[in-house]
Amino acid sequence: MNPRENASEHTGADRELEFVRQTVARVLHLDARELDGETAFDSDLGADSIDLCQVVTEAEQHFGIRITEEEAGDVTSLGGLAGLIRKKQLENRE
Repeated sequence: MNPRENASEHTGADRELEFVRQTVARVLHLDARELDGETAFDSDLGADSIDLCQVVTEAEQHFGIRITEEEAGDVTSLGGLAGLIRKKQLENRE
């Protein structure tokens, strides 16, 4: 079974990745089932900085976090952004 097909069944820590997958799919008009944590924003999707900024802004609003421009610039994959979201949520709890 393809792990991409089961992604919506994940809970807990995977909710960040699922949010990123769904948001990227909507912003770039793609099928979320074709996206996973290893999908690269630039080389796989051809996303530009404006696309990434939109996804990051939506993540900030959804999760109640703040991601700096520098942090966003270091993100290369969907999984990388999901991990950054998790990190920021943990920082907010401290």
